[in-house]
Amino acid sequence: MTAPTLTPRQEQFLHHVADGKTTAEIAAQLWVCEGTVKKTLTDARRRLGAVNTAHAVALGFRAGVLK
Repeated sequence: MTAPTLTPRQEQFLHHVADGKTTAEIAAQLWVCEGTVKKTLTDARRRLGAVNTAHAVALGFRAGVLK
């Protein structure tokens, strides 16, 4: 089974979530709106087949997508 692929932006956002940052904190740090963060994380969850963001982070690490 091949590891799912994420865009660099999706990986970046998931790394921030893995660091414990909130949607608002990610948006402020990256100069984007919270809606962009939410949409990007939703897309990442779908690609990984995750049920929520925490699950997406776990799957990302397990698949080697996040390091």
